[in-house]
Amino acid sequence: MSSGSFSDKPLLRSNSGGRTAADELPIQNPELLVQNTVAMERILRRRSLQLRDKQQEWKESPEGQKMLEFRRSLPAFKEKDALLNSISQNQVVVVSGETGCGKTTQLPQYILESEVEAGRGASCSIICTQPRRISAMAVSERVAAERGEKLGESVGYKVRLEGMKGRDTRLLFCTTGILLRRLLGDRDLRGVSHVIVDEIHERGMNEDFLLIVLKDLLPRRPELRLILMSATLNADLFSSYFGGAPTIHIPGFTYPVRAHFLENILEIIGYRLTPYNQIDDYGQEKMWKMQRQAQSVKKRKSMLTSAVENVLEDADFRGIVYTLGNLYPVGILTQLVSISLSMFFAT
Repeated sequence: MSSGSFSDKPLLRSNSGGRTAADELPIQNPELLVQNTVAMERILRRRSLQLRDKQQEWKESPEGQKMLEFRRSLPAFKEKDALLNSISQNQVVVVSGETGCGKTTQLPQYILESEVEAGRGASCSIICTQPRRISAMAVSERVAAERGEKLGESVGYKVRLEGMKGRDTRLLFCTTGILLRRLLGDRDLRGVSHVIVDEIHERGMNEDFLLIVLKDLLPRRPELRLILMSATLNADLFSSYFGGAPTIHIPGFTYPVRAHFLENILEIIGYRLTPYNQIDDYGQEKMWKMQRQAQSVKKRKSMLTSAVENVLEDADFRGIVYTLGNLYPVGILTQLVSISLSMFFAT
């Protein structure tokens, strides 16, 4: 063939299925596929060991010890083993807990820490949905701080038009709409090991639709774990929707409340009310306050009147002043505007 013609090498032709010979290489070369699989497993194992060493180093540090002590004081810590056992044995688990029990910040960490300690940290992928973007951002920052990391390392977030995550992110907080958006292109949530839906008791349209989609997904992904977190209200309703899924309740804190009255505080600090520091009558005359208000209104009125006078003197009304000039000269117009302003501030 001439130099301008095609090469004598055979072309890759598509078969009846529309795939080329290049697409058949993995099937025709099973040894190459095995080698790629082994290499990927080695990479995941190495990353898992790095995550485990990093987590253990943080727990042994003084800052980590203080954080662990605080986390152990939360009611969710008492149910940690029961939660992890139930999640490992059931595909769907409903967790109900009162406000302040720590279910939003602690339960995702328990799952991540257990996976990292088991050597599966690099292969796990946890998605925790929040009904509002500010919740997803705030909770992710808190969880990252409790793990002694910067946001975007093993913990990240993704909301509409904004996100912070990296290659090693294993726990992602996002809004419900973000997860629904992903399900449009990835109906099986490939690579995701756990899905946590928080605040399901709010019963928003996105949350209810997400539960419908996830219920349809579970038979196709038997290894996927779904955790539903709700307040104590209607927890049994969600359990029955998923075929009687087990329910775990986490009690909340009972915070002591003490009532302090203003009169008692004033007596303790020795504060005395005078006509110059009181903000209401408090049993005394209010004339001083009315006078101060009148002075401030008068000051504002004079400033506005002078500004209007300057505008009227400098403005070129032409047709308007020519039409009304015989009846209302500029000086009289200024007085009329001043009277109108006075009536406005008087009302």
